[in-house]
Amino acid sequence: MQEKLGYYSVLIEWEENHPDSGLYGWLGWARSESHAVELTRKAMAQAEPELTEKLPLEDVGGEVLEIVEGGGMWQAGAAAIQLERLIDADQVPTRDDLKMLLSILRP
Repeated sequence: MQEKLGYYSVLIEWEENHPDSGLYGWLGWARSESHAVELTRKAMAQAEPELTEKLPLEDVGGEVLEIVEGGGMWQAGAAAIQLERLIDADQVPTRDDLKMLLSILRP
């Protein structure tokens, strides 16, 4: 039986309660939200091995700020721009226009 995967985007702090430390975003396929967070922390550890080599995986990074399933949170801005263009053109969106918007929001 093949395992079912979902598409997730995760936004996480680099360090817990350090607002100046920055954020890290990950986007990819995972079994669940917890698996997506685990994969995000692994990617963070690979991105900064000198900072994370002695830490257990659960201590890499800080608080998970947002998890989105089914698409990437970063695509919303691109979709909004396309939607504004359709509205500004003062035309009824075609099926192709709607499919293009959906392709932006869903992988």
